[in-house]
Amino acid sequence: MIKLFVKAATRFGRLAVLFFVVPAFLIGAVWLSLLDRYPMAVLASSIVIIPMLLLAVTLLLGTLFPGVREKSEPGVTDEQAPGIWRLWREVAGEKQANKTVIVINEDYNAGIAETRGFKGRKPVLFIGLPLLALFDERAVKAVLAHELAHFQYKDTNGSLKLMDLEMSFDAIFDYAPPGRTVSGSVLYWALGPIAKAFHKEEMRLSRAAEIKADRLSAELGDAYETARSLMLLVAGGQLLKDRVYDPLNREVRGAMSVPKPPMMRILKEAHRLQNAAFVQKTLLVPDPDGSDDSESTHPNWRKRLAALGYEELPLIDPPIGSALDRTLSRAFTAEKIAELDTKWTSMVADYLDR
Repeated sequence: MIKLFVKAATRFGRLAVLFFVVPAFLIGAVWLSLLDRYPMAVLASSIVIIPMLLLAVTLLLGTLFPGVREKSEPGVTDEQAPGIWRLWREVAGEKQANKTVIVINEDYNAGIAETRGFKGRKPVLFIGLPLLALFDERAVKAVLAHELAHFQYKDTNGSLKLMDLEMSFDAIFDYAPPGRTVSGSVLYWALGPIAKAFHKEEMRLSRAAEIKADRLSAELGDAYETARSLMLLVAGGQLLKDRVYDPLNREVRGAMSVPKPPMMRILKEAHRLQNAAFVQKTLLVPDPDGSDDSESTHPNWRKRLAALGYEELPLIDPPIGSALDRTLSRAFTAEKIAELDTKWTSMVADYLDR
């Protein structure tokens, strides 16, 4: 039954709530029909039936308006990130680019999502400052093609429909928070097995989507460029782990005062990825990206390369310079670095004061 519901969710999205709503309304109709015959029994059972009907109505409303909210995530302008906008227009086209909000954050990653409001859906592209520091423009463009492929593919692989249904459940838990209301707690408990099935399906869809997005981005651009950006992502991640994040974590654990923040360290180490021998040596480590964890949203990078047609590691060109210098304005880069380092410093200072 649970498997059937998950399949229905990936196919019909939020309309799958009818599996819950229709039986609840039928029970409510039968309950009301018994009012004249068994008034005392109906009255006694009202403490269960009425909250159930209210939850069903709330769930139905959540289905009609899933996730309708305007998010205030600030995006960068053409003046702040001229190179990013230029590359995104080249990859996505002018029409799609004009609908997009681009956000620069602190992650060594990129991603694409969407906000939904009364004006419709709006794609939001996230790009990490560390990624721009380590990659060159070629690699950044390949990453953007991968994210565009994600955006296009999620409309057909069931991910967005599954997300729609989860947002419908969010609406009901906003109305009846688990732990604070009996009805919300009971429903949360009842949905436990379904939540586990949803999580398993989300992991499967996510891993399949990575392979599909790699292939689609290769079709949009070039398979070698897609493979190159993936290999640079892995090598750069290992570089940051070894040279920035692991040392920084050790310093924080034994610190009396706040250590030097991460962004300046990342900029100092970024040039190491421009060494071809370093990149190849890092990738030849048995598994720098870790094991192929079934709980990971991404397949092992070697499997992703194999899906692109590379059973053996290809020799790749290292980055030529840093995309940071060519994609963001100097003033915005300095402002963003200061913002991220200040945020990190404040967080660590609070931690050390405990």
